[in-house]
Amino acid sequence: MSPNLTILAGKNESGKTAVLEGLDRIYNAIPIAIEDRSNTNQADPSTAEITFELNSEVLDEIEQLAEVNLGGNTRAALLEDGITLFYCEGDVKISSPPLDIQERGVVPPNSLIDSGKIESVSESLTSLSAQISPYGLSIANTNAGSQSPGDIRQSITGLSVPDAPAQAIVQQLVESIVSALPADPISTLEPVERFLIEIKKRLPRIIFFSDQLDMIPYDTPLTEALTNPAIQRLARIANLDLEELAAIPTIQSRKNLVNSKTATLSNHFRTSWLQEQINIAFDVNAENLLISFIEEDDKTRKTYRFEQRSKGFQWFAAFYARLEGEPLDGAVVLIDEPGLYLHAKAQRDLLAELMRATDRLQVLFSTHSPYMIDAKHLHRVRTVTRDNAVGTRVNNKLHTSADLETVTPILTAIGDQVGSGINNVGLSKNVVLEGPSDPLHLRAMAILLDRSDLAGVHYIGCMGADNVPQVCSILHGWGMSYIAIVDNDAKGRGVRDKMAAEFSTAPPCALISAKADVCMEDLYSAAFFDKYILVGNRTAGKTNSHQAKVRGDKVIMAKVFLEKIEADHTAIEVDDTTRSNFTALFDKIAAAFA
Repeated sequence: MSPNLTILAGKNESGKTAVLEGLDRIYNAIPIAIEDRSNTNQADPSTAEITFELNSEVLDEIEQLAEVNLGGNTRAALLEDGITLFYCEGDVKISSPPLDIQERGVVPPNSLIDSGKIESVSESLTSLSAQISPYGLSIANTNAGSQSPGDIRQSITGLSVPDAPAQAIVQQLVESIVSALPADPISTLEPVERFLIEIKKRLPRIIFFSDQLDMIPYDTPLTEALTNPAIQRLARIANLDLEELAAIPTIQSRKNLVNSKTATLSNHFRTSWLQEQINIAFDVNAENLLISFIEEDDKTRKTYRFEQRSKGFQWFAAFYARLEGEPLDGAVVLIDEPGLYLHAKAQRDLLAELMRATDRLQVLFSTHSPYMIDAKHLHRVRTVTRDNAVGTRVNNKLHTSADLETVTPILTAIGDQVGSGINNVGLSKNVVLEGPSDPLHLRAMAILLDRSDLAGVHYIGCMGADNVPQVCSILHGWGMSYIAIVDNDAKGRGVRDKMAAEFSTAPPCALISAKADVCMEDLYSAAFFDKYILVGNRTAGKTNSHQAKVRGDKVIMAKVFLEKIEADHTAIEVDDTTRSNFTALFDKIAAAFA
């Protein structure tokens, strides 16, 4: 998974929902019915695994709290392989490499006690021993620095003397000592058990958001509102204490409280729902709490119940309440097809809402919608494919699937970003290119070659060479500056000649290279293209553009390459051939706008 947000993209029946439901069942130990098992092995028990990464800091902390030492091989294996939840027939266990875990015998037993408290704990043990001595009791060892916290806890637990004033002092001393020791009495467990207890504490919760979200009721008795999940969530967002509200004796005082919280809730909601201005309002009526949705502008104010709004809005409001109103910090949230009923713009807003939430949790969701995919961050996307031999597969690299239907939403998202360039009519320097992948290559290489002189240039990718003249006609009509760049192949040369013959004023249209049969990808050397752009093995004797074309995902390859450059281009070495070819093209573009 991506560190914050991960997107599963794939066609129907590829298994996206099954992946999410499987993760939910593993974590929550939900049995899998025989009919829900893989078609390839229905007779076998259902097994599944989730692996979590560990780092050195976490392992150091666990060693300290569990009072154990990890063997060197165990530590290396855990850092390399992580820790795995293993599911089989409704039972969940932690699966890990052979654990070489020993007591912390080589470490001072007081290692869990704050070093500044050792002396004070020793003094408290001495005082406690003196207090119980008249009653024939004693503490054998009052040196906190020479024994483990578990030994200390065991030696003072249950101490009691018959004199009430003395017992009060004894109890106070025992509490002061215990407060300086670990809260969990883990010392009586075996080292491996203690280690796994601390591991389990750190495993994130996995929470599946089903499409059956809770309705937000309009009119609810206060006694029922206290336990209604949807109302509880909105109350948390608004910082409204429902028990405090129910305890207020007068209607006016209740109204004053809910009115003050309405502003908090509405302001928060309006940062998420950007389609129109809608407020969520609390009100009270006798012993009931009312929740309504208010749509208003300068002239009108309309109040609606939840069920009177559109299905898309109902879903969004209920989803918002759960995402923002539940204590989900540190959790992994699974969502199947979020925003299915939302307009494209609202889906963009939903994606932004999910990204904001990743400050406190991880999100994994499935989608068919290009509007739920940010073309600037394709590293978040995982394609989901399925075949009869291996079943469902989640692919970490976009190139792994050449299935056009699978990658259609990704291509559409990229095309939406690239194609939107024609709408930026205020830009004065425009380069019209044949395909949607061409702008991505030029943007990447402009960064690598430090062509800051082209910072104001806007690249527009068309859907084929035949569309270049039409786009140029629009720019020409708008009075915009532009240059057309076409491939030096038969189609490209035909477009260049057509534009020269049909335009009344000769617009600049140039070939991408003086060499024949050269496309954008062919400006790279074969070695550079293979190392940084091409995924998989090269077909012998074929050009770069052929390699990209036959794989059917040239736009995705170009987008991933651009993302790589934008993230960190310092490790990319540009060879002389690649540098020379792109420099010549950039110089041609710069000269057109000189």
